[in-house]
Amino acid sequence: MMQKPDGADGLVTINPLTDSELLASAAEQDTLAFEQLYARYSPTIYSLIKKIVSDKESAEKILVEVFLIFWKRIEDFNKENLFTGLVLLTRNKTLDYMKRKHGNTILPEYEDNYERYNIIPNLSNKINPLKLQNALKIKYEIGEMIKGLTDAQRYVLSLFYFDGLDENEISQKLKIPLPTVRSKLQVATDILLEKTRTLESYNG
Repeated sequence: MMQKPDGADGLVTINPLTDSELLASAAEQDTLAFEQLYARYSPTIYSLIKKIVSDKESAEKILVEVFLIFWKRIEDFNKENLFTGLVLLTRNKTLDYMKRKHGNTILPEYEDNYERYNIIPNLSNKINPLKLQNALKIKYEIGEMIKGLTDAQRYVLSLFYFDGLDENEISQKLKIPLPTVRSKLQVATDILLEKTRTLESYNG
């Protein structure tokens, strides 16, 4: 959006469109608006994929597929939770891709309904949106929080959140009792939650 400021002939100020404005335009098949959303979020989304996928070729392929799904189902995304929705979509798609690639998990055929109910995130309007600038702002602090966990706690969290294993699968993989898995997840989550509250209080 171009706007000419008062008393400044010949000068213009560029006001970047908000996510809500771009999302509304993209939903009307405005490809330029979608390209702006891609430019805004693809670097962060690619970084998230690379935390789960090691090889560049797979990461780039997943990035393309994530934004193809986003374009195809853009009306399913809440304008107030866009970044959160893209992050969850990326996680779901990446884990599904890796499981299918390695073939160590039997999954249903990937078709329209499967994508809608297993890949597309279901976000409530009541969820507080995770804004991109806030996520980038606390990126370092989150890294420091995770460093404060024990090796066992970090590993269990990684298996649960990034490898997509459930509690039973983690128990079988690590050959430890299910209550132990639940305890480690709970303790690690409580620690991160408390550190997050402290950080929010400090930044607020």
